[in-house]
Amino acid sequence: TFYSILYTPIRPAIKEQVSIGLMLINESDIFFKYSSNKIHFLNKLIPHEAISFLKAYLKNIDNSVKKFYKDKISEQLIQGKPSDSRIFQYDYYNYLNKYSNNLIAFSKPINIDIELNESNFNILFEKYIDYLYLSDVEVKPSKTVIAKQKLYPKIENNVNIDIEINRINIP
Repeated sequence: TFYSILYTPIRPAIKEQVSIGLMLINESDIFFKYSSNKIHFLNKLIPHEAISFLKAYLKNIDNSVKKFYKDKISEQLIQGKPSDSRIFQYDYYNYLNKYSNNLIAFSKPINIDIELNESNFNILFEKYIDYLYLSDVEVKPSKTVIAKQKLYPKIENNVNIDIEINRINIP
């Protein structure tokens, strides 16, 4: 199992780049996702035409992943063996790391010793690409909100907490 991070160079002269996507691959499975949040952010940094091309490029990768699974299923039904697509192999990502320096750059493929599943992919995606992608974080209400919800109903006959005190109210 290996992963590769997809980047968009912002200022190539100083090697400034934004991580936008992640591929996690082994011999039989592929996970791919890119961050819509970061693509939206890039709208302010690179020309509109480049964004359109970037979106098309990412959509093509997504379609290739879907085709991989479609081919894999049909080959398993017909021949009983998994698909062997060269574009999802370690050497290909090593090649992309060296020679794709335009709108999308690929990190050097990194071997990782984890089980390839959606949970592990989401953890890696959150760590390297976009923490906003996984919005399962429970937001705790503030102390003021808790007080208004729990305390205020008990004391509302004696206290008003939603009043502004100024020199007109109290001379």
